[in-house]
Amino acid sequence: MQEDVASLGGIPPLLALLGGLSADAQLHAAEALSNLARGNPANQAAIAKAGGVRPLLAMLQNKAQAYAASALGQLARGMPGNQDLIAQEGGLQPLVGLLSASGSLVPQMAAFAVTEVCRGHAPNQTAAAECGTVRALVELLKDGKDEKVKEEAVGAIWVLSEGHADNKKAIALAGGIQPTAELVAKGTPRGQSLATLALASLGLANVRNQTEITTLLVGFLSTGGA
Repeated sequence: MQEDVASLGGIPPLLALLGGLSADAQLHAAEALSNLARGNPANQAAIAKAGGVRPLLAMLQNKAQAYAASALGQLARGMPGNQDLIAQEGGLQPLVGLLSASGSLVPQMAAFAVTEVCRGHAPNQTAAAECGTVRALVELLKDGKDEKVKEEAVGAIWVLSEGHADNKKAIALAGGIQPTAELVAKGTPRGQSLATLALASLGLANVRNQTEITTLLVGFLSTGGA
């Protein structure tokens, strides 16, 4: 289906709808582009080449913001060129701003997008942290939002910390280790898996973090919390 839509010329009219006057049309077009890009490198490249990044970034300010963030995350996933483009167009700051939005879908999709823009990309990991991402993600883990939000937040913490010594320190200083460890003990299966990866990343080559992580996990085991 993805290939059929693209080969029949479906991408340009969807991009045209992003700039239209109808908010509902924008929302549905962004959702369609997200689905077209999902796991499809050819479509990811085609959407970006056709100018899809800028209008999606502009939509982060309207009612379609969750779907725009989702589409940006799908465009960035596994595509270094698109990661670069989204960052160069100033996309990280508005995505980080959405982490504090009300509700659950918007911060969930914003955390997903931040994850994919930063995955394996050291300059974007640094830039995201400088935008205030770390504190916003830690707050998402602490404030009791739904489990899907926590899953995306802890996934972003994993990605931001992976191979990045300064971000490991920043996450620990922001109080991010405890809620991450708590997710290992009490989260959903996906949340537990991502939190485990995050703890492994936070502890790698950081003795202070290793000590805090070990103390917390031993405490959970001794009280039956894990």
